[in-house]
Amino acid sequence: MKAGTTIAGRYVIEHELARGGMGTVYVARDEKLGTRVAVKVASLPREGSEQVRERFRREARIGSLLGQTAGFVRALDWGEVDAERLYLAMDLVEGARPLDLENGPLDERLRRVRDVARLVATAHGRGVIHRDLKPANVLQSPDGSLRLSDFGLARGDGVRELARSATLTSTGAALGTAPYMAPEQFEDSKRADARADVYALGVLLFLALAGRHPYPGTLAAILRGQKHVATGREPAPRPSAWNASVPPALDALALSALELDRSRRLATAAELASALDRFLESVPRGDATTVLEAGPADRSLEIEGFEVLERIGAGGMGAVHRARDEKTGEEVALKALRAGLPASARELFLREARAGARIHHPHAVRVLGSGSSRGRAYLVMELVRGPDLGRYLEETGRPLELAPARAIFAQILSALAHAHSKKLVHRDVKPSNVLLVAPPPEPLVKLGDFGLLRSLEESGLTGTGEGRGTPGFMAPEQREDARHAGPAADLYGLAATFFFLVTREVPDERGKPPSLRARRPEISAGLDGVIRRCLARDPRERYTSAQALEEAFRRAR
Repeated sequence: MKAGTTIAGRYVIEHELARGGMGTVYVARDEKLGTRVAVKVASLPREGSEQVRERFRREARIGSLLGQTAGFVRALDWGEVDAERLYLAMDLVEGARPLDLENGPLDERLRRVRDVARLVATAHGRGVIHRDLKPANVLQSPDGSLRLSDFGLARGDGVRELARSATLTSTGAALGTAPYMAPEQFEDSKRADARADVYALGVLLFLALAGRHPYPGTLAAILRGQKHVATGREPAPRPSAWNASVPPALDALALSALELDRSRRLATAAELASALDRFLESVPRGDATTVLEAGPADRSLEIEGFEVLERIGAGGMGAVHRARDEKTGEEVALKALRAGLPASARELFLREARAGARIHHPHAVRVLGSGSSRGRAYLVMELVRGPDLGRYLEETGRPLELAPARAIFAQILSALAHAHSKKLVHRDVKPSNVLLVAPPPEPLVKLGDFGLLRSLEESGLTGTGEGRGTPGFMAPEQREDARHAGPAADLYGLAATFFFLVTREVPDERGKPPSLRARRPEISAGLDGVIRRCLARDPRERYTSAQALEEAFRRAR
């Protein structure tokens, strides 16, 4: 819909906010009340229009019912745009973005999962089953508060007013989002009760702990993975298989929530929330990251020529240790791949080593060597003792001043320009992958973690249709298919990182590029324009190269 279009004589469209399978969401102005709202518009199919109309009515009724409680997006109004389209007006959550389970201290990520579980438990208490829980349907406000949204697939057959909703899904129909769907939901969405939402919460917990889905990949791969586990051909996925520092209690909680047989699955969302509460109460606020990521050295890790001293981090591919080079006496960072990972993971790890070794730049972490010892592939890098930018901002509790933020932007951009000249694309530029060597007011940073690095001269290393990266910092074209991520995707990630540094907000990639000046008035129109151009949804509208961005950034004051 074009800006300026009026719906129902009341809602004036401003711009598109998001697009999905159930319709398109716009930001609009309610001329009757003088407020801004979100309006979802869906087209009626030629066949089954009454079913779609009834689902819209149901979503509006459920949204109105739950919207009376904090933590839920409230439905305000619904009706016909014309004979072929329906609309649903809802609260607009200003500055919100999808639930972030990959950035920030681990205890904060666990609290977000806990808070979502509490909201789901509240909905279940009102007789509503969501059936499409995923990060995109949980809105995270700049202040950290969460609101559950999109009840388009919800069932409300436990509420008298919504009793008819149970008949809206035809027998045999599978509705939902594949990576978050329980087996019974794949077979027939009518069979999905509250325990299907518990399964989806288990996926969110797995994401927070391991940084990946328990059953990743295409629909066929997900179904195959669930079948192999259900028949005993493969063990059930554990977060600790991808992050060895996950404690047994959280490993067991994720396994219980992800039980494929729902009769053996964790029974309620409230139980999951309570279990996370108990864990978080046992860990001082802000310390969960240290508890789970840092710790004693892995004594099973023996790399010839290096003395392994302590673990300083852990991720999906492996753990990072502080080690001493026995030949030179210098301390280094030693990243070792976890044992037992598939061949594709080893190839990804070796690609990081090969590609990273080609980058020689003062603002990029140096790769010193790589190899294999006792069946464990490893990567040797320079040791950077400072925190990453994400953690630094968490510790200071405030955004950066403009001058140091500009300096950091210029340093990362210089490193990216060097990488692009080698025909390498980073594909995961974000605050947690930028290490702080010297703090503001005169910062010195190094870009690290080349685990998603892509060579423009290679192909076949990213599966068809697979989107890899970090939500909020990942360009739209990369989210759809990582193979589409070229140098312009790195410029998007850099601009999103700058936006975060000066606002402590992640830009919403679903609508028009946001304005920095609206949040920081001292930022010039020129600089605001540079950042907004980098955040354009269409990569063709961004700068043609890192060098072109460097020139524009120098001119902007």
